[in-house]
Formats: sequence, C-alpha cells, structure tokens
Amino acid sequence: LGLVLLPTRELAAQVAGIASSLAPPGSVRLISHPTNLMRSAEKDRGGLSSPHPNPPRLFIGSAKAIMVSIFGDGELPAPPTTRPEGQFFLSNVGYLVLDETDRILGVRKSRPDKKSKKHEKPAGVLTAAVMRMSTGTAQIVAVSATVGRPLKRELSRVLGIPPQDCPVVLRSDEDTDALESDDGGRSVKIPDTVSHYVVATDGTSAGATLTVASFVCRQLQTRPHCKVLVVLSRGCGMEVKHAVGALRSMGCRNPMAGSLLDRLETGGGTDQLMHVHQKVSGATGIGESSTKTEDERYLFITGEDSVRGLHLDGLDTVVVVGRPKGPDEYTHIAGRTGRAGRNGNVINVMSYQQKAAIPSWEQMLGVEFHSIDESEVGAL
Repeated sequence: LGLVLLPTRELAAQVAGIASSLAPPGSVRLISHPTNLMRSAEKDRGGLSSPHPNPPRLFIGSAKAIMVSIFGDGELPAPPTTRPEGQFFLSNVGYLVLDETDRILGVRKSRPDKKSKKHEKPAGVLTAAVMRMSTGTAQIVAVSATVGRPLKRELSRVLGIPPQDCPVVLRSDEDTDALESDDGGRSVKIPDTVSHYVVATDGTSAGATLTVASFVCRQLQTRPHCKVLVVLSRGCGMEVKHAVGALRSMGCRNPMAGSLLDRLETGGGTDQLMHVHQKVSGATGIGESSTKTEDERYLFITGEDSVRGLHLDGLDTVVVVGRPKGPDEYTHIAGRTGRAGRNGNVINVMSYQQKAAIPSWEQMLGVEFHSIDESEVGAL
C-alpha cells in the first residue's frame, strides 16, 4: 500500500485529484474525514463513487484524518478502523510520503528545551507506527522545500534511527547553501511576476475588514475572467464558513463566493474529484490549461493554514484579509499566484496598525508593497 500524508484537507484533495487522473481507476482513495480505511469507501465523502473490482492501493489524506481513522482521538467511542484492521493496514504500507515535512512534523529551528515535553504530531505518530509495524521495510519519502539540520534531526527521531543515518537528500544544485543552513534559509521565494498591494482600513474588527475585502472582490469580479482566492489570516477572527456567508450577503455572487475545501471535496467520489481537480487546477494530467472560459471564473475562500502548496489554474489575484502571521506565511500565500511566468496580484486588506509592520517585511522578502485605496483596485 502507498500512504501520502499532507498538512491540510485542501491539499490532500488536490493531490488526490492529480493522482486519480494518473492512476488506474479505483486505485486512489481520499481520506478527508476519519473513516474505516479497510472497508468500502462508497459512502465516504471523497471516496469511490462506484465499486471497483480491486481495492484502492494509494491512500491520500491529511495526517490528522488518517491518524484518527486508525487510533481515534479520545472523543470517539472507538477508532473507525478496528485494531486488527489498523495493524494490517500499517504493516502493509510499503511507501510512505510526507509532504511539507517540516510543517507536518512540527520542526523547530532550535533544539527544544529538555524540560519541555514535545506534543507528537499526527504525522510523527503515523510514521513511527509504519516503521514499527513494517519492521523498517517501508520506503519513506519526505518532501520539503527546506532541508536543514533541524528537519534531519526531527526526521531521524521519528524514524528511530541515529541522525547520521538520516535518509539521503535529493535536490537540485540551486540554493544548496540556503537549504543546508541552520535556519533553513529562504528557499521558497515569491515569483517576480507578483505585485503586492495594501488597502488599509480604519476598522479593527473582522467584520469591518471583511466589508472592505468584499468591496475589493466585487471590483475584481467585473473582469471577464475573474479568478480570485480570498485568504483569511489567522488573526482576522473569522472562520471560512462565516466568511463565505458574509461575502455572499455583501454581493459577491458572480461568480458565487464559496469554500475552496467544499469545492475540492464536492460530489463525494474519486471520479468526481478528478473532474473537479481538472476544473480548478486546469490539469488534464499535470500542468495548466491554455484556454479560459466564462465557466472557469471563481471566488474561493480558504484559511491561512490551508493555502500552502495549493495550485489553482490561472489564479490572478489573492485577497488577504488581515495580516498573515509572518513573512514566511505570506510567502506561501503570495506564491499561489504569478505562477509559470504569469502576472499576479496580492491585495492585503488590513488595519493601519497592522500595516506598520509592512516596511520590515519588504526588507525580509525583497518585495515592494504599494499602498492603494479600495477604489483603485479596479484599475490594477
């Protein structure tokens, strides 16, 4: 069996969509919610839409959803997967892929205090269990943009091997020094084709900031090929479902504002998932579509923690509500647009107080933020 662990359900749904378009029918199963891994997936949201003669061989999901499926979370009466089934599943995993390894393992840039207890991440629990149940025969592939000593140290700990025996690092020759640095370097960079803007608002509440963001989105929706992703920062104090309802009530209806996760998981089947992925990412296999139609217009909403690693076809504008946690998080948000040499815009809607930190971000990120009024968005 193959097991792919990802940090979010959004990214898991997209990776499963790609895998479904490349793998034989019925061989991929998306685990978006805790479920029994060894039984029929027909009723699972994101599972098989119709029975296939052969059971799935590749399981893709967020690390948390898969861990709870096997071990439970203390709130369920029992784990969805029975203990014998869970042991059978783990012992038969031949390939384990960890995507965004530094994030899902909770890698710290400095050595933790010996007195502090580390809370094991779901990916760490699953990796250790796979190594134990497979008697060390499973092949582990850990994917990360930064491969420094902290990541190697944490990966060795989870695998139960000495640090000097950490798996071989495969990479290109570019940014070798940054990748090997103690602090991980800044190997992930914002494309030069991205322009950055700040719309400052007097409002300090989440509702006031979202109101300005809705005005920005409505101006963007006047474009014939509107493709917008709204990213809610951690500190904005609003959940995706509430933001969706608020933006719709404020007139963001053409195209209709919607949750990115709901869109990726819609339909309830792997076959449908493949179709949705192709519409959202523009991929018939891997790549971007070369044509645009009115049907491809979209306005998706997601959270800061869920945007990392996602690819949306032809995304031209990212609207950030509130200030992201830090420059690293902003790098991943801004990197969703301006891909493959295309131009892109990032419009940050934040309070004047939050805007005060932007000059220091410009130095750290090597980009320039342009201050504009909300009425100027239509001219971008």
